[in-house]
Amino acid sequence: MRLTELINGKSLDQEIRALSARPSRLVVAGAWQLAGFLVGSFETWLALEMLGYSISVWDAIAIEAVTQALRHIIFIVPAGLGVQEGGLVLFGSLIGVPADVSIALSLVKRVREVGFGVPALLAWQWAEMRQLRARGKGNNLSKHP
Repeated sequence: MRLTELINGKSLDQEIRALSARPSRLVVAGAWQLAGFLVGSFETWLALEMLGYSISVWDAIAIEAVTQALRHIIFIVPAGLGVQEGGLVLFGSLIGVPADVSIALSLVKRVREVGFGVPALLAWQWAEMRQLRARGKGNNLSKHP
């Protein structure tokens, strides 16, 4: 597939219209996003509880919202390195969480990202290698009668 086929406004418009024609899929996608956001908020609340700083559920939701908003606004920074930390320190100070605890919270979030991200990348690479080997064996068989 050529790059000009991938970057095609007409086909993108058709895909958006097809998705919009099935609002149930959009609702399900939105529900998954909301669930992920709430799990992230719970992670924030639990981590701060374990670090000895009790905050309300609403504060945890607010911290997660600010962190996610900053990471999405400044998407150009790879993995939001520094953005998440700065946002947590800044917003954490507004609700009474010390800077060192905010940095610890950020490290907890980073450990989760690495803990889920690295196995996913390794599984992807393993699947790609299997696929390449399968193609290689198929190509070798076709070359030799």
